[in-house]
Amino acid sequence: RDVIRIASFFLERGLDFMIHEEIPDNHIFYYFSTGRENPDFWNRIEIYGEFANPISKEEIVNFSKRATEVVGIGATPGDYRLISERLSSYSVIRATSPLDLKTIWVEVFPKEVNKAAGAEYLRRMYRIPVEKVMAVGNDYNDLALLDWAHMSFIVGNAPYELKERYITVETNDNDGFSSAVELWLRTVG
Repeated sequence: RDVIRIASFFLERGLDFMIHEEIPDNHIFYYFSTGRENPDFWNRIEIYGEFANPISKEEIVNFSKRATEVVGIGATPGDYRLISERLSSYSVIRATSPLDLKTIWVEVFPKEVNKAAGAEYLRRMYRIPVEKVMAVGNDYNDLALLDWAHMSFIVGNAPYELKERYITVETNDNDGFSSAVELWLRTVG
């Protein structure tokens, strides 16, 4: 029912989207196109064509498989805000396309799924004190992790509004991760 609810909302918003099967088959996905121009969406289908399956509106309404996520591709910042509000019982994550490095993706997962939850699980498992935790990010999909960590860094080629919120280090191409670790080690000394 969750997949149908999320996909129906994406249909209502006029978004192209993909539904990824449950782990371990999450590389297999079903896609719906509104027919609008969306090069990043079609590029992803071309790259992963052997795992991509078209789906109709009728099939979406009757979708019965479990899924790991529903991904809207080609969203606007306004779409993201509205989806976050209307689907607040889920984990709604904004990401920048790893393919064209500009298209906005909106990923919808179960509420407990995000990078911070995974990091917290590991922190507890290894009994790491909270004050010994740092995070490095580069995009909007790192926000939960960056907000969770005791000390957070953002690489220099991250979106401007993220650089205003976190300690900025070198770009990822100029050893930003190493810069963050060195700065963190000097700070926690």
